[in-house]
Amino acid sequence: MSGTGTLVVSNNAASTFNGTLQNGAAGTLAVTKAGSGVLTLANVANPYTGATVINDGTLTVSGTAAGLTGTTTVQVNNEAVLNLGTGNDAANPTAYSRPLRLPQRRYS
Repeated sequence: MSGTGTLVVSNNAASTFNGTLQNGAAGTLAVTKAGSGVLTLANVANPYTGATVINDGTLTVSGTAAGLTGTTTVQVNNEAVLNLGTGNDAANPTAYSRPLRLPQRRYS
Protein backbone atom coordinates (compact mmCIF):
# COMPACT_ATOMS: atom_id res chain seq x y z
CA MET A 1 0.00 0.00 0.00
CA SER A 2 1.30 3.46 -0.83
CA GLY A 3 -0.02 6.97 -0.61
CA THR A 4 0.25 10.07 1.52
CA GLY A 5 -0.14 10.04 5.29
CA THR A 6 -0.64 13.35 7.07
CA LEU A 7 0.78 14.14 10.49
CA VAL A 8 -1.43 16.77 12.10
CA VAL A 9 0.09 18.60 15.05
CA SER A 10 -2.42 20.69 16.98
CA ASN A 11 -0.84 22.60 19.85
CA ASN A 12 -1.86 25.72 21.74
CA ALA A 13 1.41 26.04 23.67
CA ALA A 14 5.06 26.06 22.62
CA SER A 15 6.32 22.61 21.59
CA THR A 16 9.62 21.37 20.16
CA PHE A 17 10.18 18.27 18.05
CA ASN A 18 13.81 17.08 17.95
CA GLY A 19 13.36 14.03 15.73
CA THR A 20 13.39 13.60 11.97
CA LEU A 21 10.23 13.78 9.85
CA GLN A 22 10.62 11.51 6.83
CA ASN A 23 8.58 9.44 4.42
CA GLY A 24 7.77 5.90 5.52
CA ALA A 25 7.85 2.59 3.70
CA ALA A 26 4.14 2.98 2.96
CA GLY A 27 4.46 6.32 1.18
CA THR A 28 4.81 10.07 1.47
CA LEU A 29 4.48 12.09 4.67
CA ALA A 30 2.70 15.47 4.75
CA VAL A 31 2.63 17.76 7.80
CA THR A 32 -0.16 20.06 8.96
CA LYS A 33 0.27 22.52 11.84
CA ALA A 34 -2.91 23.54 13.68
CA GLY A 35 -3.55 25.30 16.99
CA SER A 36 -2.41 28.72 18.19
CA GLY A 37 0.93 27.61 19.66
CA VAL A 38 4.46 27.57 18.29
CA LEU A 39 5.81 24.27 16.94
CA THR A 40 9.59 24.23 16.52
CA LEU A 41 11.24 21.63 14.30
CA ALA A 42 14.68 21.52 15.90
CA ASN A 43 16.29 18.96 13.58
CA VAL A 44 18.36 20.45 10.74
CA ALA A 45 16.91 18.07 8.14
CA ASN A 46 13.38 16.75 7.69
CA PRO A 47 13.40 15.00 4.32
CA TYR A 48 9.68 14.26 4.01
CA THR A 49 8.35 15.06 0.53
CA GLY A 50 4.68 15.82 1.15
CA ALA A 51 3.17 19.26 1.58
CA THR A 52 3.57 21.40 4.68
CA VAL A 53 0.39 23.26 5.67
CA ILE A 54 0.33 25.80 8.49
CA ASN A 55 -3.27 26.57 9.40
CA ASP A 56 -2.79 28.33 12.72
CA GLY A 57 -0.02 29.45 15.07
CA THR A 58 3.64 29.39 14.11
CA LEU A 59 5.85 26.72 12.59
CA THR A 60 9.50 27.50 13.33
CA VAL A 61 12.23 25.65 11.48
CA SER A 62 15.23 25.99 13.75
CA GLY A 63 18.67 26.44 12.25
CA THR A 64 18.34 26.71 8.48
CA ALA A 65 15.88 26.40 5.63
CA ALA A 66 17.35 22.93 5.12
CA GLY A 67 14.94 21.89 7.87
CA LEU A 68 12.33 21.46 5.12
CA THR A 69 14.64 19.78 2.62
CA GLY A 70 12.14 17.67 0.72
CA THR A 71 8.71 19.23 1.17
CA THR A 72 7.02 19.92 -2.16
CA THR A 73 4.92 22.93 -1.12
CA VAL A 74 4.44 25.09 1.93
CA GLN A 75 1.04 26.67 2.46
CA VAL A 76 0.55 29.37 5.11
CA ASN A 77 -3.16 29.94 5.89
CA ASN A 78 -5.20 32.33 8.02
CA GLU A 79 -2.94 34.35 10.34
CA ALA A 80 -0.39 31.54 10.64
CA VAL A 81 3.37 32.14 10.40
CA LEU A 82 6.29 30.21 8.95
CA ASN A 83 9.43 31.26 10.80
CA LEU A 84 12.70 30.07 9.28
CA GLY A 85 15.10 30.35 12.23
CA THR A 86 18.24 32.38 12.57
CA GLY A 87 20.93 29.77 12.00
CA ASN A 88 23.86 32.03 12.85
CA ASP A 89 26.39 29.34 11.97
CA ALA A 90 29.50 30.36 10.02
CA ALA A 91 30.01 26.74 8.95
CA ASN A 92 26.61 26.72 7.26
CA PRO A 93 26.44 29.34 4.49
CA THR A 94 22.74 28.66 3.77
CA ALA A 95 21.72 29.89 7.21
CA TYR A 96 19.79 33.13 7.60
CA SER A 97 21.28 35.92 9.67
CA ARG A 98 17.81 36.94 10.91
CA PRO A 99 14.51 35.13 11.26
CA LEU A 100 12.53 35.02 8.02
CA ARG A 101 8.77 35.28 8.47
CA LEU A 102 6.58 34.54 5.47
CA PRO A 103 3.02 35.87 5.12
CA GLN A 104 -0.08 33.91 4.18
CA ARG A 105 0.14 32.25 0.76
CA ARG A 106 1.20 29.06 -0.98
CA TYR A 107 4.90 28.53 -1.71
CA SER A 108 6.19 25.84 -4.07
